[in-house]
Amino acid sequence: MRGAFSRGLMLSILLVTTQAQASDRFEQSVEIDGSRLERCGTGELVAYHIFTVGHAALYRPKCDISWAMPANESATILFRYARDIPAHAFPEAAEKMLARNIDDPQLRAQMPSRLKAFHSAYRAVEDGDLYQISYQREAGLSLFLNQKPLAVLADGPLARLYFSIWLGDAPFDEVLKDDLLGR
Repeated sequence: MRGAFSRGLMLSILLVTTQAQASDRFEQSVEIDGSRLERCGTGELVAYHIFTVGHAALYRPKCDISWAMPANESATILFRYARDIPAHAFPEAAEKMLARNIDDPQLRAQMPSRLKAFHSAYRAVEDGDLYQISYQREAGLSLFLNQKPLAVLADGPLARLYFSIWLGDAPFDEVLKDDLLGR
């Protein structure tokens, strides 16, 4: 009994320490095209439920409202990587996760062609690299690597749905979703 309690306590301390380390990697707020966004939460990026590949942070105008991604809400998600990841891994994972979160069969069928240019802009990352994905109603979805713009997706409905990869009903990682939303 004592061993189980000790392991549980150590796991709790490890989780709190990991979350604190993740939040230390990101600013409390960011400014995107004149809009101030507050950090709602941070979390670990875990591949295959085994490997920590980096950390992420979600920024929104108001963190205390539920996640619905309305058309007029700006949002930014930052990904700081701790491992090398090949470029092809990003669009492959994105299309798989989007397909799980898009109910409209017509939109799901059109998704690969509508995302082709945006996804072709992804680059391989190394330890320390930072991807930023930002949505603004006027600009659509923007992709940056280490603060350099790579692509814009002006397709409004698909641009907003892109955040469902991490925050949708069938996200990449349920724990990451909760951490990003500050739950």
